[in-house]
Amino acid sequence: MSVVTDIRDYPWTTLLAAVLPARLTALLPKRFQAAPSQIVPSASIAGNALAVVIAIMTFLACLTAGGVYMINQSAQLGRRHRQRDHHRARSGEHRRHREEDDAGLAISRQTAGHHPG
Repeated sequence: MSVVTDIRDYPWTTLLAAVLPARLTALLPKRFQAAPSQIVPSASIAGNALAVVIAIMTFLACLTAGGVYMINQSAQLGRRHRQRDHHRARSGEHRRHREEDDAGLAISRQTAGHHPG
């Protein structure tokens, strides 16, 4: 076989059908257009098995997506609770510090009030 024979005998129809969009493939001469064909015949055991496998994989993909969604929602809820509790703890700290500052200020005023000047 020579290179020219290899090029001439190459199945260009499948290559062109795979590369070009369908509207451009329709404009090609008939010799370059591949006849439509199925990968797996629909009325065979292999076709039925493929349909079952696709259904099972779709179901598992939905379960996975649902699990990820539930975990994400739970994590967001936990994060919100931690932020709220942190904010409450911080505001409690500020309140306590404010009360201590007010008490210290009152003691300073009393002490300063007893000294002249």
